[in-house]
Amino acid sequence: MSYSQPQAARRPGIVTTAAYLMVLVGVLELVNAIANLLTMNTILDAARRAYTGLPNADTVIAAMRASQIAGVALAVLVAVGFVILAAFNLRGSNAARIVTWVVTGIGVLCFGCGAIGVAATGFLTNLQPGSTAGPDPGDAARRISAATPGWLKPTSLTIEIVNLLAVILIIILLALPAANEYFRRRGAMAEIPVMPYPSVPGYPPAAPETGEPAAAETGFPPAAAHPDAPKDGDQPPPAPPA
Repeated sequence: MSYSQPQAARRPGIVTTAAYLMVLVGVLELVNAIANLLTMNTILDAARRAYTGLPNADTVIAAMRASQIAGVALAVLVAVGFVILAAFNLRGSNAARIVTWVVTGIGVLCFGCGAIGVAATGFLTNLQPGSTAGPDPGDAARRISAATPGWLKPTSLTIEIVNLLAVILIIILLALPAANEYFRRRGAMAEIPVMPYPSVPGYPPAAPETGEPAAAETGFPPAAAHPDAPKDGDQPPPAPPA
C-alpha cells in the first residue's frame, strides 16, 4: 500500500523579501537604541545645565532619563519581535502573517510620527522666551541641541524613514496573491494528519509449557487432534517382538 505525500509549498520571493525587510527593521532599531545609549549621558548633562534655575530641575531630568531608557527598551523589543516574526513568516505561518500586519500597521504610525518628530526638533531652537519664571525654553533647547552629537539627528531621521518605507512594503508584499497562495498551502499541509504505515503484526508469545502459541492470543481455534494420537494418560503401545 502506498501513501501519497502532499507537495511542499515553494516559498515565493516576495515572502522572502518581506522577511528580509523585517530583519532590516530589527537591525536598524538596534542601531537606533545603541545610538541613543551612547548619547544619553551627554544630552542629560546638557539638560541639567540648561535647567539649573528651574525649581523642579531634578524631576525634569529624571523624567527625561526615564523616557530615554523606555525608548531604548522599546526599540530592543521591536527589533527582537520583527526578527521572530520574520522567521515564522519564512516558515509559512499564517498566524505570524496576521500578527505582522498588525505590528507593521502600528509601525507605520509610529515611524511616521517619529520621522516628523526628529525633523521638527530644529524648530525648538527658535522658541521665543516664555513669560513664566525660570530658564528660557528656547535657550535650554539650544543648549541641548548644541551638546547633541551632530550625527545623531540625521542617523535617527534616516532610520525612521527607512523603517517607515520598509513596513509599508512588508504590508504590500504579504498581501500579494502569491503570498496568499503560499500561506494557504502551508496552512493546509499543517492540517493534514500524519498517517503511519501499517505495522506487521508480530508472532504471538509462546505458551509457557508446550511452546506453542496460545490459542486465545493467536485468534485461531486449536487444531483438532488426530484420531490415532495418544491421549494424556494413555500408555504407549508395546514394541513389536524382534
